[in-house]
Amino acid sequence: PAVGLNTPENFDMVVLLHHLQVMEEIIARDKNKPSIVMWSVANAPDVYLDAAVPYFKTVVNLTRTLDPTRPVSFAHAQGGDYKEDNVSKFMDVIMINQYFGWYHDTGHLEVIDAQMRTRLDNWHSTFKKPIIISEYGAGSLPGTHKEPGSAWSEEYQAESLMSYWSAFDDYRKKFFIGE
Repeated sequence: PAVGLNTPENFDMVVLLHHLQVMEEIIARDKNKPSIVMWSVANAPDVYLDAAVPYFKTVVNLTRTLDPTRPVSFAHAQGGDYKEDNVSKFMDVIMINQYFGWYHDTGHLEVIDAQMRTRLDNWHSTFKKPIIISEYGAGSLPGTHKEPGSAWSEEYQAESLMSYWSAFDDYRKKFFIGE
């Protein structure tokens, strides 16, 4: 429900009250749907700002009050910086949007596995919470084919996705709970 929370002004009382209202409406509407397994309270917010702390503490507390049966989380942009994160301590699950080999290191699929393993280890050792990769991969232009795969080809997109799977499979035995 909250996208674009990335300046101190975005965490003011007007935005917070609207966010709380949206959470109340979403939970009232969807709480009895079996496909809802957790509540995500934001997508890619700037959780490094001091203003994010009371803001998200309030949103998470309301969400838990309205539905104490489901975990609460939000999706980190590009995995964020686990060392500077001020908000994940309030969450039940860490969710990460991650695009190794795409938004950075484009064309270098060989780095994805090691980068993903390091990212998962760092987040888990810091917060000791289950982790979900909420977004990952690379884009493509439909119908664009190149062998070997290169950026924007469907082959590169497929190879990018597959480059994550070994780490995901290994970490499922630990704290990684899904993608």
